[in-house]
Amino acid sequence: MTTEIVEDKPRLLKAVEFILAKPEDIKKESIQVLEKYKKAKPNKSESEIQKLASEKIISNYSYYAAFAGGTTALTGVIPGIGTAIAIGGGASADAVACMKFQIEMTMAIATVYGHDILIEEEKRLCYIIAGLGAMSEAAKEGGKTVGSKAFVKLVQ
Repeated sequence: MTTEIVEDKPRLLKAVEFILAKPEDIKKESIQVLEKYKKAKPNKSESEIQKLASEKIISNYSYYAAFAGGTTALTGVIPGIGTAIAIGGGASADAVACMKFQIEMTMAIATVYGHDILIEEEKRLCYIIAGLGAMSEAAKEGGKTVGSKAFVKLVQ
């Protein structure tokens, strides 16, 4: 009998988890955004405040993703080797960054709507929701077969 722990996570998921912000920090920042809107708009209902905070969070993460995409594409400016690096490493780095931002954004929005992302089950649901969102976009882009295969694997 062996005590070796088998880790079967894909490399991409390991990379995303490595650079993912701490759930405690995401929760703290999300609550700060929520509180800011509560103070600024005391006449608004709770659901209106949540919507405003969610829109702000989505806007912030959109900027982060755009900046990351632009940064990873910079290597392509260098003729020859820069193009090769942009195709290989740039695409991988961009995919990891986008997944990071999607998961963090999902966690932030979940916090705004009252979910405790410090609970492991809630955290995993955020991963699944962010993954489903990514697959949905892939399906819209014409990758319906890839999206459905990935969805089947996720469900399994």
